[in-house]
Amino acid sequence: MRGSIQKLTLAGQEISLYLPPKALRNTPCRLLLAADGELLFEILTQLANTLEARMAEENRGLILVGLHSENRDADYTPWPAPGFDADYPDFPGKAGEYLQWIDRELLPALRAEWPISDQPGDVGILGFSLGGLLASYAPYVSPSFGYAMSLSGSNWYEGLIPFFREHDPLTDCRFFLSYGRAEGAGKFSMQKDAAECAEAAAAALRSRLGDDHVTVTSDSGRHTTKRVARYTAALAWFQLYGKLPE
Repeated sequence: MRGSIQKLTLAGQEISLYLPPKALRNTPCRLLLAADGELLFEILTQLANTLEARMAEENRGLILVGLHSENRDADYTPWPAPGFDADYPDFPGKAGEYLQWIDRELLPALRAEWPISDQPGDVGILGFSLGGLLASYAPYVSPSFGYAMSLSGSNWYEGLIPFFREHDPLTDCRFFLSYGRAEGAGKFSMQKDAAECAEAAAAALRSRLGDDHVTVTSDSGRHTTKRVARYTAALAWFQLYGKLPE
């Protein structure tokens, strides 16, 4: 890895930051925000060589920012909804406020420090599980994102699939959804239908936005398996502007 990783406090919250090599920061860089940033950053050294090779081909840097929420159940959920089951607290649904913080405070602070494009087509958001729910919801309330990547996202969330059928994102956003076909195995809560809900979410997005705006991949894994492969595919798709590697 030729770039650098650091942790710092910005806009009042802790973030993880990957900066590409200085030679690739000579023009406005692309930007990718990752909910539950620790999940990406703990495997980043495994992915960095491929990421940096693609940057070098384009002669343009990509800055990665890992978000660290202190209350995922609130920050990553779009509206109040029942918890997983009777023993789990209801979800508060405060993602709109969290995304306002990103738009009004975090992104300006990042752009004040580093050369980052202000074009939605250069900015993406990625997340796993509830973080994937945040990522797929973000373009509907924020004008900042042209790419949204939901990895094993919580597509079972109450009201999400009808929402996708009935609303348009604020930007010309492209969506990437990945999931494991065995994600619901052994579950008895609403999570038991995770795989079916992922396909239904993709179909709802396609019905509104068209096939060219929605990419779906699946594998044989469960919710937390094959995570490196899922992140690898999502990052490649983002770096290739909404296309999977051939």
